[in-house]
Amino acid sequence: MAAPCPHCGSTEGQDHLCAAQSLQLLGQVLDGRYKIESVLGQGGMGMVFRATQTSVQRPVAVKTLNPSLAAAPQFFERFRREAEIASRLRHPNVITIFDFGRAADGTCYYVMELLKGESLKELVKREGPMTLRRAVNLLEQATLGLAHAHEEGCVHRDLKPHNIMVQALDGKDFVKVLDFGLVKALEQDEEEQLTSTGQVLGTPQYMPPEQAGGESVDQRSDLYSMAGVLYFCLTGSSPYGANTVRKALTASLTQPVPPVNSKRQGAPVPPELDAFFTKALAPEKEDRYQNAQEFIDALLDAVEGLSADELDAHPTGGTPGVERGTGSRSRAGSGSRAGSGSRLGSGSRAGRAPATGKTGSRAGLAPPRGTTPAGAQAAPRGTSNANSPAPVAANRARP
Repeated sequence: MAAPCPHCGSTEGQDHLCAAQSLQLLGQVLDGRYKIESVLGQGGMGMVFRATQTSVQRPVAVKTLNPSLAAAPQFFERFRREAEIASRLRHPNVITIFDFGRAADGTCYYVMELLKGESLKELVKREGPMTLRRAVNLLEQATLGLAHAHEEGCVHRDLKPHNIMVQALDGKDFVKVLDFGLVKALEQDEEEQLTSTGQVLGTPQYMPPEQAGGESVDQRSDLYSMAGVLYFCLTGSSPYGANTVRKALTASLTQPVPPVNSKRQGAPVPPELDAFFTKALAPEKEDRYQNAQEFIDALLDAVEGLSADELDAHPTGGTPGVERGTGSRSRAGSGSRAGSGSRLGSGSRAGRAPATGKTGSRAGLAPPRGTTPAGAQAAPRGTSNANSPAPVAANRARP
């Protein structure tokens, strides 16, 4: 048994995140620049605080890293490199990182735009599995943001429902991909995918087999995880339900992907979507979609030609006690679910931006009919402190 933590008494060992130690930052000015005000959340890698950048009185989110990890040999150099990579990402669907550093007391931190909304995990927990239209819209936005990261040579490595935030802008869903704290530069050595204790980085339920096995990862690994997130949005569960790295590796290598309709009642999906998941969740990287645009095109192809009734059908196997379609628990503050069922076939495209210079409309499909309004503001409970996205045109016409 590990020695008790001197701050909170935990015996979980060196990878334990000591909340008591982190909470000492409340009311303090971190690194002489960021006044720590309240706790927004915490996880195994660190704690996130609401703070104010004192020089310009800008609200921000500050993530501090687990002190035990920060003390590990060469950790800060790795943290510095990864934060530097993540901070150069500039895309409407990717959270903006403003700053990073290490305070005099050794606290490693990075500073992000402050977002308000809810994660996909929270959204599905609150409302149950999504309509096909909404799930595809949300995941397309997230994948466009991911495509930008891949273009910059970054692999996220921990995509999951908790790391994708849904806000309301102009009454429509707007997605941000969060937490590039595990981001990997494509040129890094393979052994750098492991923590100092040899643990594989990532979340088992959405982890591709190569990552679970400690092998090299690339953009195809992220797309595997993104497919798992879409599966969760449609069914309320991860594809295999694995909660350990070993189980995730075994299931992904030995079990076929469970058909979506086996976990989704009242709103069946077409067989083309199951075929999409079979390819997207293939055990071998070479058998998957090879880049984000290929992934998006295949997803839109899978739902092309469906009727509005099919796209907007609500599953009946959702979260008990949630009254669907009434907006009674909506965070948008408008009395209706933000953006629900509003984009496939409607021309509304809030938050979409070209992922690459190579991306273009498919031949034979109509050009985009809508853009994100300039300066659009979030609803009362779904605002962002980052600059509002400029008008962005869709890069591929929807069915």
